[in-house]
Amino acid sequence: MRCVLAAVWLSAVLTAATANPVDSIAIAVSARSIQPGELVVLTMTVPGPADGVRLYAFNREIPVYRVDAVTWRGLIGIDLGVQPGAHSASVDATAGTRQLHATYSLKILPRRFPVRVLKVDPVFVNPPAEMDERIAREAAELEQLWRQSSAERLWRGPFMPPVPSTVTSHFGARSIFNGQTRSPHSGADFPGQTGTPVAAPNAGR
Repeated sequence: MRCVLAAVWLSAVLTAATANPVDSIAIAVSARSIQPGELVVLTMTVPGPADGVRLYAFNREIPVYRVDAVTWRGLIGIDLGVQPGAHSASVDATAGTRQLHATYSLKILPRRFPVRVLKVDPVFVNPPAEMDERIAREAAELEQLWRQSSAERLWRGPFMPPVPSTVTSHFGARSIFNGQTRSPHSGADFPGQTGTPVAAPNAGR
């Protein structure tokens, strides 16, 4: 869910929906745009109370939460490396002895992210060897965190930026240091002075 904060600033929102014949799952999609780095909100409505709903997209299961007895919702982050074209999202629902299935074709549009070329002191390009163990440990910890998700929605109401300042480095931007290409930026940077309070984005989390 690395793209969840993008939901805060959705402005012009695209919406689309499938038809809803009897005994089928209706799927409605809402997004600012369907491109790498964006967030897609999938709303799934089943034809009666469901025991559970599962959503799959981009070769992984997407966490969903219940809105009401027949409505479920999932947030699909489109990774930066996703290629343009049609990508299928599939939904499975269980209602008693009934098994329902539906698919939705997400048509990913191309997107170009900014690139900056910098010439810096080599010490700022590659970390020293003594940092390798810490880098590997923290990367493993983060990967474990990304695999965890609550069964219920943990946010309420609108999101807010962590500090009242302008973003200085945007999500998806790529840097080339001394001719060496680095991975795209997977967050957004907000400047702040030492001691500036940092707010949780939503609901104290």
